[in-house]
Amino acid sequence: MRRPKVSSSLDDFNALLARTDVIRQLHESLVREPAYILGHICRIHEQSGQCVPDHRLLLGGFLGEDSLRALVEAGLVTKEVGQTSVYCYTPTAAGKEQYAKLKTGGLFSY
Repeated sequence: MRRPKVSSSLDDFNALLARTDVIRQLHESLVREPAYILGHICRIHEQSGQCVPDHRLLLGGFLGEDSLRALVEAGLVTKEVGQTSVYCYTPTAAGKEQYAKLKTGGLFSY
């Protein structure tokens, strides 16, 4: 028994959902949230010079925790066991470089 071709039906389904505000907002979050979290980590680290505890992070929105995991996996921040928190995060050299580019590009307005 042959299975129906899924790709065209899935493409049609995704095109339908892509026209909704919810999916557009989700896509916007997917693109922007990691940058905002990286910026937050870098700003706190610049001020304190120390690892940023997880309880100081702003992880709201659709994808906060997943964005943080992506930053670690991409090598933009390191994740360490915290002394006063479960984990703490420090920007890497690559993370600081990306933060500087995003800041120069106008993403952060401070």
